[in-house]
Amino acid sequence: MKRKRLFGWHFASSTLRDGSPLPQIGHWERYSGPLKMCVSGLHVGITPWDALQYAPGDTLRLVEYAKVGEQQADKIVCARRRTIVQMDATEMLRYFARLRAISCIDRWQQEPSYEVIEYLFGNDELRSAAESAARSAAYSAACSAAYSAACSTACSAACSAACLAACSTARSAALSTACSAACSAAYSAACSELNALVYECFEGPMRDVGFQP
Repeated sequence: MKRKRLFGWHFASSTLRDGSPLPQIGHWERYSGPLKMCVSGLHVGITPWDALQYAPGDTLRLVEYAKVGEQQADKIVCARRRTIVQMDATEMLRYFARLRAISCIDRWQQEPSYEVIEYLFGNDELRSAAESAARSAAYSAACSAAYSAACSTACSAACSAACLAACSTARSAALSTACSAACSAAYSAACSELNALVYECFEGPMRDVGFQP
């Protein structure tokens, strides 16, 4: 009987976590040791959002996997994994983070600066200025309060613009702005929006391999 093909998502930096180079497209990665969730083996996120929670970098890979060990609601650990297609997701994640920050602009506790607003609406030339504004005393206070609240209320989105501007990578920006929204409805919306954005970007390769999320 023909084996059912399994697909998922994986974020990486310029190398794998063990420092080895990213494998070539279509090359099977193999792990021969014991499979232990979050400890050993090859890991795969069930959805792009799931994979983002454990991302060490901004390279997003659509992967096929096999020989599954343990499985949780958001990830699996397996002995075989190969890349179907990959992309530098930096700009996509920045776009997503900006959308999340703008979506809760009415809940910011402080008036954002001109630089932050312009950056959120796509002016990359003002990113450095927005970062400086985010690190000012006023924004730092907003961020501190929001993070200490552990994402418990929608008002924690007050630091969205500041966190987005101050983040050094698109991946952490996407995570921080999504997490600083509400922990229920807004979190769910962020999850759905990111997944839909990724599925749109990978529509062709997903269709080619018959992957329907």
